[in-house]
Amino acid sequence: MDLKSWRTERKLSQSACAGLLSLAGGARSFQRIETGENGCDADLTARVLDMTDGAVTLQAMHETRLRWLKANRPEKFDAPVHRYPEAAE
Repeated sequence: MDLKSWRTERKLSQSACAGLLSLAGGARSFQRIETGENGCDADLTARVLDMTDGAVTLQAMHETRLRWLKANRPEKFDAPVHRYPEAAE
């Protein structure tokens, strides 16, 4: 479940969630996390998992961030991926 779905199911405002997470930036900071515009550091991620009793997973948060990046910063995915060469026999 993503963060927005969790919040709306509980009929909580973004401002209320920002308060629960002690976000200095308030509702706007929460909105950026909820949409994936901003990623979360480990400490904030731990607080989100705690606040939601694990209903919002790390995977869901990661997927939300990837969707936002792909839609708004597609150039981040243009760099070539270099594979580690197979060991010679």
